[in-house]
Amino acid sequence: MQSPSGGPATWDRIWSHCQHAPVKRDVILRELDRVVRATGASTILDLGCGPARQTITLARKYNLEATLVDYSRSGLELAQKYAESLGLSASRIHCHEANIFCFKTGNRFDIVYSGGLHEHFRGVERQLAFDLMTNFARKKVIVVVPNKSSIPYWLHRIYLHLRRDWKVGYEDPFLFTELKTRMERSGLRQVSVKCLDWILDKGVLEGTFQGTLLCGEGTKRVNVT
Repeated sequence: MQSPSGGPATWDRIWSHCQHAPVKRDVILRELDRVVRATGASTILDLGCGPARQTITLARKYNLEATLVDYSRSGLELAQKYAESLGLSASRIHCHEANIFCFKTGNRFDIVYSGGLHEHFRGVERQLAFDLMTNFARKKVIVVVPNKSSIPYWLHRIYLHLRRDWKVGYEDPFLFTELKTRMERSGLRQVSVKCLDWILDKGVLEGTFQGTLLCGEGTKRVNVT
Protein backbone atom coordinates (compact mmCIF):
# COMPACT_ATOMS: atom_id res chain seq x y z
CA MET A 1 0.00 0.00 0.00
CA GLN A 2 1.10 3.54 -0.73
CA SER A 3 1.63 6.16 1.94
CA PRO A 4 -0.86 9.04 1.91
CA SER A 5 0.03 12.43 0.50
CA GLY A 6 3.69 13.31 0.71
CA GLY A 7 4.92 10.42 2.84
CA PRO A 8 6.45 10.40 6.34
CA ALA A 9 9.08 13.05 5.55
CA THR A 10 6.39 15.60 4.65
CA TRP A 11 4.49 15.09 7.90
CA ASP A 12 7.68 14.96 9.95
CA ARG A 13 8.46 18.46 8.66
CA ILE A 14 4.94 19.68 9.43
CA TRP A 15 4.78 18.28 12.96
CA SER A 16 8.35 19.22 13.85
CA HIS A 17 7.25 22.89 13.86
CA CYS A 18 4.31 22.28 16.21
CA GLN A 19 4.04 22.41 19.96
CA HIS A 20 2.13 20.06 22.29
CA ALA A 21 -0.27 22.79 23.42
CA PRO A 22 -3.45 21.78 25.26
CA VAL A 23 -6.68 21.40 23.30
CA LYS A 24 -8.99 24.35 23.88
CA ARG A 25 -12.13 25.23 21.87
CA ASP A 26 -12.27 22.18 19.66
CA VAL A 27 -15.42 20.97 17.92
CA ILE A 28 -13.79 17.61 17.16
CA LEU A 29 -13.05 17.05 20.85
CA ARG A 30 -16.67 17.85 21.75
CA GLU A 31 -17.92 15.35 19.17
CA LEU A 32 -15.59 12.61 20.37
CA ASP A 33 -16.47 13.37 24.00
CA ARG A 34 -20.15 12.86 23.21
CA VAL A 35 -19.49 9.46 21.63
CA VAL A 36 -17.26 8.27 24.47
CA ARG A 37 -19.94 9.15 27.02
CA ALA A 38 -22.74 7.58 24.96
CA THR A 39 -20.91 4.29 24.38
CA GLY A 40 -19.15 3.93 27.71
CA ALA A 41 -15.96 3.27 25.74
CA SER A 42 -12.79 2.11 27.46
CA THR A 43 -10.53 1.79 24.39
CA ILE A 44 -9.88 4.02 21.38
CA LEU A 45 -7.77 3.63 18.25
CA ASP A 46 -6.59 6.79 16.45
CA LEU A 47 -5.37 6.08 12.90
CA GLY A 48 -3.12 8.72 11.31
CA CYS A 49 -3.05 10.32 14.73
CA GLY A 50 -0.39 13.04 14.38
CA PRO A 51 -0.06 14.71 17.81
CA ALA A 52 -3.38 13.05 18.86
CA ARG A 53 -4.38 15.89 21.15
CA GLN A 54 -8.11 15.11 21.18
CA THR A 55 -7.57 11.40 21.77
CA ILE A 56 -5.04 11.92 24.56
CA THR A 57 -7.24 14.55 26.23
CA LEU A 58 -10.12 12.06 26.30
CA ALA A 59 -7.84 9.26 27.51
CA ARG A 60 -7.05 11.31 30.57
CA LYS A 61 -10.64 12.49 31.16
CA TYR A 62 -12.27 9.05 30.82
CA ASN A 63 -9.39 6.75 31.77
CA LEU A 64 -9.27 5.32 28.26
CA GLU A 65 -6.61 3.03 26.87
CA ALA A 66 -5.52 4.73 23.64
CA THR A 67 -3.67 3.22 20.69
CA LEU A 68 -2.06 5.74 18.34
CA VAL A 69 -0.88 4.89 14.82
CA ASP A 70 1.04 7.19 12.48
CA TYR A 71 3.97 6.87 10.12
CA SER A 72 5.31 10.26 11.23
CA ARG A 73 7.82 9.90 14.04
CA SER A 74 7.57 13.63 14.78
CA GLY A 75 3.80 13.36 15.19
CA LEU A 76 4.13 10.45 17.60
CA GLU A 77 6.84 12.21 19.58
CA LEU A 78 4.48 15.17 20.05
CA ALA A 79 1.76 12.77 21.15
CA GLN A 80 4.06 11.15 23.71
CA LYS A 81 5.13 14.53 25.08
CA TYR A 82 1.53 15.66 25.40
CA ALA A 83 0.56 12.43 27.17
CA GLU A 84 3.49 12.83 29.56
CA SER A 85 2.49 16.44 30.26
CA LEU A 86 -0.94 15.16 31.36
CA GLY A 87 0.63 12.49 33.56
CA LEU A 88 -0.51 9.54 31.45
CA SER A 89 1.56 6.37 31.77
CA ALA A 90 2.88 4.28 28.89
CA SER A 91 0.45 1.54 29.89
CA ARG A 92 -2.43 3.80 28.83
CA ILE A 93 -0.99 5.26 25.61
CA HIS A 94 0.38 2.87 22.99
CA CYS A 95 2.23 4.44 20.04
CA HIS A 96 2.92 2.60 16.78
CA GLU A 97 5.04 4.07 14.01
CA ALA A 98 3.47 2.51 10.91
CA ASN A 99 1.52 3.07 7.74
CA ILE A 100 -2.10 2.41 8.75
CA PHE A 101 -2.38 -0.40 6.18
CA CYS A 102 0.61 -2.14 7.77
CA PHE A 103 -0.62 -1.88 11.36
CA LYS A 104 -1.37 -5.32 12.77
CA THR A 105 -3.19 -6.18 15.97
CA GLY A 106 -5.51 -8.87 17.23
CA ASN A 107 -7.39 -6.30 19.31
CA ARG A 108 -10.67 -4.53 18.62
CA PHE A 109 -11.43 -1.06 19.94
CA ASP A 110 -14.64 0.49 21.26
CA ILE A 111 -14.04 3.60 19.15
CA VAL A 112 -11.93 3.88 16.02
CA TYR A 113 -11.25 7.49 15.08
CA SER A 114 -9.47 9.28 12.28
CA GLY A 115 -9.27 13.01 11.62
CA GLY A 116 -7.61 14.55 8.58
CA LEU A 117 -6.50 11.28 6.99
CA HIS A 118 -8.94 9.94 4.39
CA GLU A 119 -8.79 12.99 2.13
CA HIS A 120 -5.16 12.16 1.36
CA PHE A 121 -6.00 8.80 -0.25
CA ARG A 122 -7.09 8.15 -3.82
CA GLY A 123 -8.16 5.12 -5.84
CA VAL A 124 -8.92 1.87 -4.02
CA GLU A 125 -7.08 3.02 -0.89
CA ARG A 126 -9.69 5.73 -0.34
CA GLN A 127 -12.25 2.99 0.41
CA LEU A 128 -9.78 0.61 2.06
CA ALA A 129 -9.08 3.22 4.74
CA PHE A 130 -12.75 3.05 5.77
CA ASP A 131 -12.79 -0.76 5.60
CA LEU A 132 -9.75 -0.89 7.88
CA MET A 133 -11.41 1.27 10.52
CA THR A 134 -14.56 -0.86 10.50
CA ASN A 135 -12.52 -4.06 10.87
CA PHE A 136 -10.85 -2.68 14.01
CA ALA A 137 -14.07 -1.32 15.56
CA ARG A 138 -16.11 -2.92 18.32
CA LYS A 139 -18.72 -0.16 18.63
CA LYS A 140 -18.23 3.14 16.78
CA VAL A 141 -16.26 4.59 13.88
CA ILE A 142 -15.71 8.36 13.67
CA VAL A 143 -14.20 10.03 10.58
CA VAL A 144 -13.51 13.77 10.31
CA VAL A 145 -12.58 15.21 6.90
CA PRO A 146 -12.61 18.58 5.10
CA ASN A 147 -15.90 19.58 3.51
CA LYS A 148 -15.70 19.84 -0.29
CA SER A 149 -18.70 22.22 -0.26
CA SER A 150 -17.01 24.71 2.07
CA ILE A 151 -16.20 27.97 0.29
CA PRO A 152 -13.84 29.14 3.09
CA TYR A 153 -11.91 25.87 2.72
CA TRP A 154 -11.26 26.51 -0.97
CA LEU A 155 -10.44 30.19 -0.48
CA HIS A 156 -7.88 29.33 2.17
CA ARG A 157 -6.45 26.53 0.07
CA ILE A 158 -6.04 28.85 -2.95
CA TYR A 159 -4.42 31.43 -0.69
CA LEU A 160 -1.88 28.87 0.54
CA HIS A 161 -1.13 27.73 -3.00
CA LEU A 162 -0.55 31.32 -4.13
CA ARG A 163 1.88 31.75 -1.25
CA ARG A 164 3.46 28.41 -2.16
CA ASP A 165 2.71 27.37 1.40
CA TRP A 166 0.53 24.31 0.72
CA LYS A 167 2.47 21.64 2.59
CA VAL A 168 0.32 18.50 2.58
CA GLY A 169 0.41 17.47 -1.09
CA TYR A 170 -2.60 15.59 -2.47
CA GLU A 171 -5.86 16.33 -0.67
CA ASP A 172 -9.35 15.61 -1.99
CA PRO A 173 -12.06 16.70 0.49
CA PHE A 174 -15.41 14.93 0.83
CA LEU A 175 -19.03 15.64 0.03
CA PHE A 176 -21.74 14.41 2.44
CA THR A 177 -22.77 11.71 -0.02
CA GLU A 178 -19.32 10.23 -0.52
CA LEU A 179 -18.53 10.09 3.17
CA LYS A 180 -21.83 8.39 4.02
CA THR A 181 -21.60 5.96 1.10
CA ARG A 182 -18.05 4.88 1.86
CA MET A 183 -18.84 4.31 5.52
CA GLU A 184 -21.87 2.19 4.64
CA ARG A 185 -19.85 0.18 2.10
CA SER A 186 -17.35 -0.64 4.84
CA GLY A 187 -20.08 -2.45 6.80
CA LEU A 188 -21.30 0.27 9.15
CA ARG A 189 -24.95 0.89 9.99
CA GLN A 190 -26.74 3.90 11.42
CA VAL A 191 -24.32 6.15 9.56
CA SER A 192 -24.81 9.87 10.08
CA VAL A 193 -22.89 12.81 8.61
CA LYS A 194 -22.91 16.31 10.02
CA CYS A 195 -21.13 19.62 9.52
CA LEU A 196 -18.90 20.80 12.33
CA ASP A 197 -18.62 24.55 12.79
CA TRP A 198 -14.91 25.24 12.95
CA ILE A 199 -13.68 28.08 15.14
CA LEU A 200 -10.15 29.14 14.32
CA ASP A 201 -8.09 28.75 17.45
CA LYS A 202 -4.33 28.63 17.95
CA GLY A 203 -3.38 25.40 19.62
CA VAL A 204 -5.93 23.47 17.52
CA LEU A 205 -4.15 22.37 14.36
CA GLU A 206 -2.04 25.49 14.85
CA GLY A 207 -4.98 27.63 13.70
CA THR A 208 -4.18 27.01 10.03
CA PHE A 209 -7.42 25.39 8.92
CA GLN A 210 -10.39 27.42 7.78
CA GLY A 211 -13.76 26.13 6.64
CA THR A 212 -16.23 23.52 7.81
CA LEU A 213 -15.51 19.89 8.55
CA LEU A 214 -17.66 16.83 7.92
CA CYS A 215 -18.04 14.28 10.69
CA GLY A 216 -19.21 10.77 9.80
CA GLU A 217 -20.32 8.45 12.58
CA GLY A 218 -21.32 4.81 12.20
CA THR A 219 -22.03 1.78 14.37
CA LYS A 220 -20.32 -1.57 13.82
CA ARG A 221 -22.85 -3.88 12.15
CA VAL A 222 -21.80 -6.93 14.16
CA ASN A 223 -20.21 -6.35 17.54
CA VAL A 224 -16.98 -8.21 18.25
CA THR A 225 -16.75 -9.71 21.73
